[in-house]
Amino acid sequence: FISVSHITHGLGSRAQRVHSFLMWTSIVSCAAALALACTATASDSALPYPRSVTPTGEREIWLVDASNMTNKEDKVTLQTLAGVLARTTPRIYTLTADPSRVEDPKSDPSVFWLGQLQSDASSYNYIKFDETYLHDFLGLLEHVATMPADDGTRIVDGFVRYDPTTNSTNAALIVCAASDATVLAVGNAATASFLSELGIPMVADVSSETPYDALMGALDGLSDRVAIFQPDNGNNAMYLSDFAVFARAPTVEHPAGGSEAAFAVFD
Repeated sequence: FISVSHITHGLGSRAQRVHSFLMWTSIVSCAAALALACTATASDSALPYPRSVTPTGEREIWLVDASNMTNKEDKVTLQTLAGVLARTTPRIYTLTADPSRVEDPKSDPSVFWLGQLQSDASSYNYIKFDETYLHDFLGLLEHVATMPADDGTRIVDGFVRYDPTTNSTNAALIVCAASDATVLAVGNAATASFLSELGIPMVADVSSETPYDALMGALDGLSDRVAIFQPDNGNNAMYLSDFAVFARAPTVEHPAGGSEAAFAVFD
């Protein structure tokens, strides 16, 4: 386990410490999810943690460097793509730096944990990582969106449109998490057009919905054992949105004093 004191040691401002903690939390969650998917057994059914249908390593995992993605909303789309794919088997590992340009792996959590997974001492070094789309998010999106599933249908069924200026990011994440279909949250108009041109339909538009509205309409499809709390404005949506969709967990803001949506989750 990695303690918060280890995470924040040597960092300056409170903002830096919080950002570092969130980044470490995201990467540790990804690494833990990979491990859980590898080791889960039928006896784990009583645990609240989600599991992939197929163990990690059965298919290669695409590496994606999100540090060169300038649009925050595309990072959310990448996160939801990773989450829905992981329901079957993990296929995406998101990096926050290009490993070839990182001199000290410990300086970047995502590079550090990738190295740990690939090391000779790791029990998971049989997992194959693919760098084809390391710097090509749209290329990966097109590849997955047009790739047929085992039954001949498309892997991606559609996308949920949201507007980052209306605090509807979490509403989109809730809809994606609750859906049995493979749907992605899309907040970038250009990416929405890109998917439409590929024949991927918009299945919902929650731009004018609140997370509470989305939650009330999706409770039956959401986990009652896991929840994610992050700001409705989407500023931290690149950290745990993949896990939220994977786990079918509701994602709402929990401000000081609570909120209608947060209280609804606890109820």
